[in-house]
Amino acid sequence: MKVSKKIPAIAYTILCVFLLIALLAGIKYIVDLGDAIGGNNHTSNNGIKWDDESYEAGKPIENGDMLTQKLSKSATSYEIDLPYGNITIMPTDKDEPYVEYKRRRDIEIQTKEDNGHARLKVKMPNRLSKLFFIDEEDVRINFYLPKDKLTSLEVTFNAGLLKINDIEADEFSLKMAAGNAIIKGCEFDTIETDLSAGNLNLYIDEDTQRVNSHVSAGNMKLMLPEDIKGFDLTYKADLGNISNNLSFNIDSSTNGFAIDRRGEISYGDKSCKIELKVEVGNISINEY
Repeated sequence: MKVSKKIPAIAYTILCVFLLIALLAGIKYIVDLGDAIGGNNHTSNNGIKWDDESYEAGKPIENGDMLTQKLSKSATSYEIDLPYGNITIMPTDKDEPYVEYKRRRDIEIQTKEDNGHARLKVKMPNRLSKLFFIDEEDVRINFYLPKDKLTSLEVTFNAGLLKINDIEADEFSLKMAAGNAIIKGCEFDTIETDLSAGNLNLYIDEDTQRVNSHVSAGNMKLMLPEDIKGFDLTYKADLGNISNNLSFNIDSSTNGFAIDRRGEISYGDKSCKIELKVEVGNISINEY
């Protein structure tokens, strides 16, 4: 009985096709959602520019096209795990925090609370088609958290557009695979952000004590308040440019040009410690 020698070749061909699909999917994530090597004028599918200061804080979801789910009133810290889409996190004036999302059959928001720490996980099926045709408006979720100061807010996000507005917390951390993040009007004592591919627009508060921000491929825009008491900022761009647009009376030093560019900027009492790093892309430092 002869054993066909074509089976290994067929299996090899299938494996190559699968790897090619995975590679194309990764490219699609970076190009369409991450704008990885990034122009500063990236525009999302819904027309919002990643660095547009006039963006909407949270796009209302019409009553006929929404579902709501109440969240715990007693939680003082939140851990939010998100797949993809157009996500907004903001405070609520209502008695109870809640989440509202565009009506879909395949979306599930799981909640769990332990000693005041709430874990929120958005679950959706991992369909191959979604890797190629991600529409930010197809998955639109608004989280309305307590307006009182939280002990911590931790966000993990796969891909899309993320907006965080006017939240107060002792600690904030963001880990994001691909997309654009706008963090504005928030009061965080400490900030940790890690973005693999895309653009980060980060406004810090005058009372922020520490910032550690990293982008692997893309652009980082840091906004400092004009009335900040002081800061000690170090930056590093392995391949990219640094744009210092501050009008403060600063002390600064820099070395490198387009490769391995690094430096330090200090002002006032140096009370806010800031570390910025971009591996491939640009860093822009501004005031507001």
